[in-house]
Amino acid sequence: MDIIHESDIIQSLIEDNIIVSSGNSFDITNLGAYTLAKDMNSFPHLKRRTVRITKYEGNYKTDNAVYDAIGNMGIIVGFHNMIVNIMRHIPYVEDYTGGIRNDIP
Repeated sequence: MDIIHESDIIQSLIEDNIIVSSGNSFDITNLGAYTLAKDMNSFPHLKRRTVRITKYEGNYKTDNAVYDAIGNMGIIVGFHNMIVNIMRHIPYVEDYTGGIRNDIP
């Protein structure tokens, strides 16, 4: 089993444009903040780029919104919560006929 060293991780983050070297420290890039931030309020210039989930009463954006949520985390950090939130608002039924689960949209 290979041991991953801290310097290898830092080099990988630099190559992926997640962080940039700034003298003896490192600065996070917009890409790094957008994907890895636990609280987007720490990055006010990126706050408007967070995920927004809206459920409309009908099929069009001109219909009334019955649910509207604006994310507060980076894409990767908040991905699981985002999927759970979306699935909570999608109507579907599970059918267990013959012991086999079938999703019915």
